[in-house]
Amino acid sequence: IELSVTDGGATGSVFWVVTSSTAVGNPTAQFNAGWGIPDPLMDGVYIWSGTCDSLGVSDNALAGFSYYPNPATEVLSLKSANTIESVSLFNLLGQQVISTEIGATTSDINLSSLTAGTYIMKVTVDGQTGTYKVLKN
Repeated sequence: IELSVTDGGATGSVFWVVTSSTAVGNPTAQFNAGWGIPDPLMDGVYIWSGTCDSLGVSDNALAGFSYYPNPATEVLSLKSANTIESVSLFNLLGQQVISTEIGATTSDINLSSLTAGTYIMKVTVDGQTGTYKVLKN
């Protein structure tokens, strides 16, 4: 685990690495690869706090872009205020299953060759990329 820290004006990273079962009860800390503290008497409770952001495809939306229907059966329709450059669909294994260049503000994507399931669609509009979840029935 790497955590950024500030201690007495010095800023750096603390690395906490467990490499074997013998590390239990023998904690080791390392600050910027400059010093280490292996001390079997340093038992205690480590509390790390912070804020985690949710990761989701809704965070990567393009203004003026829409697609429908979702879920889709045969055809997914795309519409954008600006030119849609390209569209790629990926299965949940990360394999690209559809890739096409568009060059228009509207387009239909044929999904008939895909099996039913969840896909991630990557769309590029005017140099900006957005990702969306697509359901195929």
